[in-house]
Amino acid sequence: MKLDLKNITKSNENTTSLSREQMRKRMILVFASILGFVLLVLLLLFLFSFFFGKKPTYVEIENIMKDAAIEYYKNHKGRLPTDNQTVEAVDDDILVRNEYMKPLSKYLEEGVHCLGKVEVDYNNGNYIYTPYLECGKAYSTVELRKKVLEREKTVTSGYGLYNMNNEYVYRGEVVNNYITLDGDVSEKSLWRIVKFTQTGEAVLIKERVATSAWDDRYNSVTLNRNGINDYGLSRIREVLKKLYLSDDEKVRVLTKKARTKLVAFNQCIGKRSDSQNVNDNSLECALTDSNQTMGLLTVSDFLNVSTDPACNQPYSKACQNYNYLNVDYPWWLATASADDTRSVFSVNANGYLTKMAAYTTYSIRPVVHLSSKAMYDGGKGTITDPYKIR
Repeated sequence: MKLDLKNITKSNENTTSLSREQMRKRMILVFASILGFVLLVLLLLFLFSFFFGKKPTYVEIENIMKDAAIEYYKNHKGRLPTDNQTVEAVDDDILVRNEYMKPLSKYLEEGVHCLGKVEVDYNNGNYIYTPYLECGKAYSTVELRKKVLEREKTVTSGYGLYNMNNEYVYRGEVVNNYITLDGDVSEKSLWRIVKFTQTGEAVLIKERVATSAWDDRYNSVTLNRNGINDYGLSRIREVLKKLYLSDDEKVRVLTKKARTKLVAFNQCIGKRSDSQNVNDNSLECALTDSNQTMGLLTVSDFLNVSTDPACNQPYSKACQNYNYLNVDYPWWLATASADDTRSVFSVNANGYLTKMAAYTTYSIRPVVHLSSKAMYDGGKGTITDPYKIR
């Protein structure tokens, strides 16, 4: 029998080639498996580091305390405050002992020690939970008022923040007192800080949001429908209440989120006569309209903003100078005239005080009070980088 050496050789070559191809595929599979395993290990390490190794920020820790306090008071409702003057507080030790949160040390970097508490205020049917975290040089919860005073300092001349009548008042033409209540920096959402009250609340004013008569009722003294200058019964008071609560995009002044940061206040509604030149709000605040959520500035508030020395009486035209409240449209104040029953003080389009019959239609620049416990969250107070709060 004759062997076909040529075919045998060819067959052996094919077998060898096949073995090499199989070996190559096996090697590729092994390398792919190793690479896949390495990538899986790296992914697991990343996820572990992300979820278990990364420490929360101080703001996140404050939110953890706040959420824990909310849960705590759900089960201890009898300890919640029942009026606007009472403040309750729960510290981190109590929250930890009752298992509403882990010890602060579990959230902190090694070597950092903090004390924490959450204060609870009652604000017109709502509870405001404010977390405080004190970590020495590492971190400290900062209220807006404290931050502004640190940044601005107080001045005795020029533009800036003045200590006047036991309040901190922004005065001048160019001041960094812009603020947003909901994080939006659009013109519609910007307010300006007029002053900080003795109790630490920030008094904010906005550009015009509507126009209205101050009042348009029939006046039995003047025998005409030119309005009655009693703020407590006025039309403008009713309009302000509607503006505060409105969620209509076209007329909305405040978002629901922004409203949670505000507090009710006593609107000063005392009248003043032309012969009275004081500007310390003693006249205006001799009578107040309590528990208001949105109001207007007083005559004294407006006069105090101008740094012109000649602005020394209500009707001085110099009060339009060096005054950031000077705008090119007329707007109402809360203060009525004590000299008659129909006149109300306003700021005219030239930027100084006048008196107008209450039935006149002027712009409304609403005023609200920001809680003294509003926390600083960034910003420099400029129009492009306003103060932000949380």
